Amino acid sequence: MGITMDFDWREAWHIRDSKRRERNGQEYWNNRAVDFVKKVERADYSQYSQIFLEFLALQPSDSVLDMGCGNGILTLPLARAGHDVIAADFSDAMLDALTRRVQDEKLANVSVKKLDWDEDWLAAGIQPKSVDVALASRSIMVRDLHDALEKLNMVARDRVCVTMATSLGPRSVSEIVEYIGRPIARIADFTYGFNMLIQMGYYPEVRYIDSYKRDRFDSFEQALDYFRENIEDLTSDEEKLLNEYLREHLHVNSKDSSLAMDYERLIRWAFIAWEPR
Repeated sequence: MGITMDFDWREAWHIRDSKRRERNGQEYWNNRAVDFVKKVERADYSQYSQIFLEFLALQPSDSVLDMGCGNGILTLPLARAGHDVIAADFSDAMLDALTRRVQDEKLANVSVKKLDWDEDWLAAGIQPKSVDVALASRSIMVRDLHDALEKLNMVARDRVCVTMATSLGPRSVSEIVEYIGRPIARIADFTYGFNMLIQMGYYPEVRYIDSYKRDRFDSFEQALDYFRENIEDLTSDEEKLLNEYLREHLHVNSKDSSLAMDYERLIRWAFIAWEPR
């Protein structure tokens, strides 16, 4: 039985989520798959994955569901370590990229499966208590957070581990949002997840994963498009301020004429773990 609170975190998530833009669908992530293949071994990604795996602290025989696996940032090191992994995602291109890597490395302990958060997992062949540990790394971008957490609880025997944003998210730069005068939400996604789990009757533990990112772009227009997409609905005045900010902080790499920010930004994720019922 869950814990009774006056504040309903499930309803609060629905209210907050209703004010957000439509989430990126399969086509968006299919288009990003090539870029993810290039990034999978980069330092900022491996830094995150190393800490995640350390916090995960699996037993040698543990089997894993990696929900929202992308092209295998966690699936691959888990499989190399000998764990049986169900690698699930809704992006065909991501799964194709992962399948190629699995085949190239001859990893027989990875089962690649197309799966969406919104579908019926039982009907999709995901059986109750079928893995020791269920994880969702930076992938709980869902309309119904309560339902997503329950699905992870359903499939895991021993432990569930997720990471959720502690700020605007990895693709939004709070420095820019503040510079153009937009208000910043002070209640982060992980706050909803943590409190929702408490109301569901679980006892989640929280630790934090810090990584640093220097945003890089092939052109000034690419940078503009990136931040236009993530900030959304810029007014003409905000657009001018965005241009001003980028011209001040983007610098040219003399070797290849690419552009990079003149600072690294901290991306902090909340690692939330609990025992399912």
